[in-house]
Amino acid sequence: MVRMLFLVLILAALAFGTTHILDLEGVIKIEDVAYLASNKEIPLKFAVLAVAAALVLLVLLIYIFLKVFAIPGWVKRTSLRRRQERAFDAVKKSLLAISAGDRETANLYADSAQRLLRHDPLPLLLSAQAAEIGNRKISVEKNYHALLGYQETRLSGLHGLYREARREGKTGDAMGYARQAVAAYPNAAWAHQAVLEAYCREHNWKNAQETIDRLKTLRVIDRATSDRQKAVLMTAEAREKQESDPETAVQMAQKALKLAPNLAPAAILAATLLARDGRFKKAANLIEATWVLHPHPELARIYINMRPSDSALDRLSRARTLAEKGNHPVEGRHALAKAALDAREFTEARKALEPLLGDSPTVNTCLLMASIEYAELGAEGAARAWIARAAHAPRDPVWIADGVISDTWEPISPVTGRIDAFVWKAPPDTVQTPLLTLDEPVAADDAHGALPVTAAEAAAPVPAVVATPAPVVVADPAPAPAPVAKAPDPAPAPAPAPEPELAPEPDPVPVVAAAPEPVVEQTAEPAVEETAEPAVEETAKPAETPQPFFDRPPDDPGPEPETDSGPVTVTRPAKDEKKKRFGIF
Repeated sequence: MVRMLFLVLILAALAFGTTHILDLEGVIKIEDVAYLASNKEIPLKFAVLAVAAALVLLVLLIYIFLKVFAIPGWVKRTSLRRRQERAFDAVKKSLLAISAGDRETANLYADSAQRLLRHDPLPLLLSAQAAEIGNRKISVEKNYHALLGYQETRLSGLHGLYREARREGKTGDAMGYARQAVAAYPNAAWAHQAVLEAYCREHNWKNAQETIDRLKTLRVIDRATSDRQKAVLMTAEAREKQESDPETAVQMAQKALKLAPNLAPAAILAATLLARDGRFKKAANLIEATWVLHPHPELARIYINMRPSDSALDRLSRARTLAEKGNHPVEGRHALAKAALDAREFTEARKALEPLLGDSPTVNTCLLMASIEYAELGAEGAARAWIARAAHAPRDPVWIADGVISDTWEPISPVTGRIDAFVWKAPPDTVQTPLLTLDEPVAADDAHGALPVTAAEAAAPVPAVVATPAPVVVADPAPAPAPVAKAPDPAPAPAPAPEPELAPEPDPVPVVAAAPEPVVEQTAEPAVEETAEPAVEETAKPAETPQPFFDRPPDDPGPEPETDSGPVTVTRPAKDEKKKRFGIF
């Protein structure tokens, strides 16, 4: 719109000027002194138009002249522009290949960009990242070191060398690159984080806190995160000083609680040191304030057993006071049940655990119930049942960080070195096992301490065990058929003796004896010209102790079966017939 308005104004000015020139009156008289006859008169308006046309022509000629002389520069600029377009197209495709993990394509376009942009550091960065995908260590270090020679890519080179050193496990070299980056670029967040992790590994808590303050100033982390991390580092420093300087340790733990009121490790440390110094009231107030925000079993243990001279009833009273604070039934009820168990108040202990005995009580709940059953009633069966249920119950919360479970709290993760990585939570159930249920009352223990039998198990029918007679094998001699001695039908096996009653027995189940298997007679083979020894009938004798297998000859099949009606007679083939039949010799 502005350009159109400007064009209209120019056209209006030209029209106005042309009209004014055409309205001019007068002539331009040219006199020649030598030749008076050559005097000429030119109208003024034509003279002005001629001068204007000459000026326009002059400008046009100058423009054409400049354009002709500018052709080499234009060709050079066009070639450079096309080269740059090809280069940036290669850079774009190389970046896309790097993000997709295509090593070959990334290397191809990175080399192409490096040929097109010879004096630009960007292709070096692409080549380094492409080599990093292909795990080409020498090329990675070479390209990142080349980036250090350019001021605009020096930070990228230091970051790449830091990552490569961390990948190879060279912690010292990695920290050297991080410190160089901190010195040259104070706003480099990754460098400050790396230096902070190094300070934490070295237990240099003071410098670590200063680094956190710097990160907060750079707005890399917010104020809440900064206060939490500083509280964790203060607690770690106080824990190291609890033996050498307990008063300073108490002060640092209290400062940490001001920054993070729900930091249970700081409260545990401060309360332990205060109780050791005899300042029970202050320790109790500190635990009560932290218990509302983060209930922890160690806080309950310190609170209940704060005074060594207290009786079991006094400790039970303190457990009741702590359980009433906050809305955290699990930890408070566990502490109350344990204190009631120590005071022999079994009814109160059961009442405290009753809301937790739902579908899936935790391991501590099951173990506490086992202790109550054994301490109150001496019921070993019920106690063992609760212990067995605890083996399959969900686990209670523990200190866990990056998949690592620890018995104690630590300020940094042992895997990644991250600050405040440990959290108090239940570990994930990696193995799903069926949960035992106690829907029915447990039977009383017998004299021998047998395991309890539930009503469901007692109501199940007991399968009848029926003895099946051994099969009788009858063989015929090869030369001539011999009379076969058949064993009489075995008598049905007697019913098994009844087992001792552990629970009400169900209706008896009728026992059906299995019918003996029929004896199959083998048809005699046709006679062979070879003579064989007559068949010998052997009568199996009952033996009290069977002869071991390794003491019998190879051709002895062992003792013969025996039934209630007497020994079974078995006809065996002759010795030579055995040899011929099996083809041994």
